Amino acid sequence: MLRSLQVLLLSAAVCAQSKHTQIRRETEPLAHEKVRQSLTDESPMMKRSLVTALSADSNLQQFLMIPAILLLFLMLYECSGAFRYFVRPQARKKEETPAGTGVPVLRSQATMWSLYGSLFALLRTWASSNGTKWTARGIIVGLVLWFAWREFANAALLSAYQAEVINQITDLPKSQDTSLAYHALLVSVRFHVLVWLPTAAIIDPWIMYFSTIRLRQFLTSKILNSYLSPHSKSYYHIKMNEGANGIDNPDQRICDDSDAIAKDCVDLYSAMLSAILGVTMWSTVILSIAGAVVVKIAFTFCTLKVMIAWFGYGRGLVGAHLDVIQSGAAMRYGLTRVRDSAEEIALSDGTDRERLQSQQHFSAIVASVFRQTCIRVRYGSAQDLCDAFPGVCLWLIIIPKIMSGELQFGDAHRVQMGYGQIEKVFGFLVENFRSLTELQANTERFEMLMRACEESDGHAEAIQYEEAPDGIALELQGFFVKAPNQAGLSAGVSLSCPAGKALMIVGPSGSGKTSVLRAISGLWTRGAGTVRLPGGLQPRLQFLPSRSYLPIASLQQLVCYPEVLSEKESLAEEGSVKKALVRAQLGYLLDRWGFLTEKDWRFLLSAGEQQRIAFARFFWNLRNCKDNSVLAVLDEATSACDVELEATLYTEMRQELQNGCSLRGFISVGHRPQLQAFHDTWLVLGDTVKVLDGQKTSVVASGTWNKPDGESLEWQQLEASSEAQESS
Repeated sequence: MLRSLQVLLLSAAVCAQSKHTQIRRETEPLAHEKVRQSLTDESPMMKRSLVTALSADSNLQQFLMIPAILLLFLMLYECSGAFRYFVRPQARKKEETPAGTGVPVLRSQATMWSLYGSLFALLRTWASSNGTKWTARGIIVGLVLWFAWREFANAALLSAYQAEVINQITDLPKSQDTSLAYHALLVSVRFHVLVWLPTAAIIDPWIMYFSTIRLRQFLTSKILNSYLSPHSKSYYHIKMNEGANGIDNPDQRICDDSDAIAKDCVDLYSAMLSAILGVTMWSTVILSIAGAVVVKIAFTFCTLKVMIAWFGYGRGLVGAHLDVIQSGAAMRYGLTRVRDSAEEIALSDGTDRERLQSQQHFSAIVASVFRQTCIRVRYGSAQDLCDAFPGVCLWLIIIPKIMSGELQFGDAHRVQMGYGQIEKVFGFLVENFRSLTELQANTERFEMLMRACEESDGHAEAIQYEEAPDGIALELQGFFVKAPNQAGLSAGVSLSCPAGKALMIVGPSGSGKTSVLRAISGLWTRGAGTVRLPGGLQPRLQFLPSRSYLPIASLQQLVCYPEVLSEKESLAEEGSVKKALVRAQLGYLLDRWGFLTEKDWRFLLSAGEQQRIAFARFFWNLRNCKDNSVLAVLDEATSACDVELEATLYTEMRQELQNGCSLRGFISVGHRPQLQAFHDTWLVLGDTVKVLDGQKTSVVASGTWNKPDGESLEWQQLEASSEAQESS
């Protein structure tokens, strides 16, 4: 009901504006005639005060009363909304956290200021860091000097030339001297072309671009260094905790939000400088022409606009902008998953479901954009309604001075321009309120990502990593793992694998075998106990996953990933790369796809070939390693290969365990019984798995294993007996 009333009120305001335009067209010729009479004769109309004129003109009273009533209703409505927000905390809580999302869309006022505090902290870092401080300080000071010159040129020079042109043209009927008007026009055009045009149209855009791109470069570099930190691997931990931290699209936050923050910061800083320096330049001109009453009018109406914007539309604008960002991010994320999992979706016949889900995401985008448009229309209508009064009041003050000859029309034009500059100071928050709310929303998303990166970087490394002594490939003591989004600890084992030996973990699915490998490799560091391996805190370790990352690159770059080779190094390593491919049983790829042609290998290689790429990388990385210095970790690295290929690859691994080779030992997880023969010791979880098909083994260590689901089972470390070793 209130929304309908507001629409009717705004429609009435439009009708009132149309009525005013019609009255002005009908009375404008008569008004000009009266002005000419007042300039030649001492008409009694010159002595009428503003109050007398208003009381005598019933049409003017009606014109002013209609918007005043509409403005009063609008203020009461918006203030009632703000009153409900502050008085009813349950409604506020429901509004701040939409059901089902788990992510608060709207922030409290204190939180909003904390967000701006985070933004100011980033800017202080930009202005104090060794690599950026001189650029940042130069931009800050340079913008002050630039806007001081621009506002001086606008207030003291450009407006004076324009006022002189208007004065000379309006004075032509009296002076009959066109040469003065032509001269004023020439001077104005010359200044505009030679000074103002380069200032406003050429130099100013480049200054704004340089300032924005430098700030964006700092923000992007800072977030990338945290997000892609080789120490904390924040990108991995954020992905693993996506449901808890609410970070849905870090790529958008890094690319789009950093760009928007940089642009909004520079624009708002420039607007603030323009407002402050502009009113400084204009104050002398305005006070000498129209007096302090203009400043009072600007202060009164701008204060009113600030109150309406802050209490009536602040929460709505921020929430609507966040809704648009989040709904668009959800659709992009869903389509990205479709692209990455195209084959799985096609084989599962999930096309219809994905299309339906994308349509639902798009419907959410349409709804969020509609809500944002509605509140922006309301906000813009309220501000435009407030803007209708100051100009009318200002002209009502100036018209008697024009009629009495105290002011020329050109000077009156300067008063209007000066009022606009004074209004910019008081109305800075209002004119830039939308930018401030969008900056708040973007800063919130950016700050969430920064905080998530800092939290992942600050994880307490409860698991201790130490250098393994000579003769030991891997040693675990009191070893427990805490997986992401897991309350308790899993595993709980103490064992040792001698150098030159291979350890295999066997057990039921879901018992936490892969968790142990991730903790050994340093990917999951929360837990308890000690891990001793080659290199200690900087382990000399090679991880062979069940699914390898395949960048768009040439075959040589694919094998050498993540190393980046120069052209000279590529030529030198060509033989070693080909040898690694042959050892991984992938030599035929050289003839099929070439060596230096870039391709998207995800769609060209089978699952088994993709796994063997990891072996090729492993063999290539061993070329410059010291003897007995590397520990290899294999997480079902041959699950997509056939039994013969698997045996061939593990035979190559066993050859690297010989004296004089680089490999000190390797640990692997697998489910095929054939793999057990390529290992020397086994960590067996539970009693359902048999080792070496019933051959004799001896128990080295035993204990209780904690599964991720909270259940427990017995574990044993077995070694083949001397008879079994001799027969092997």
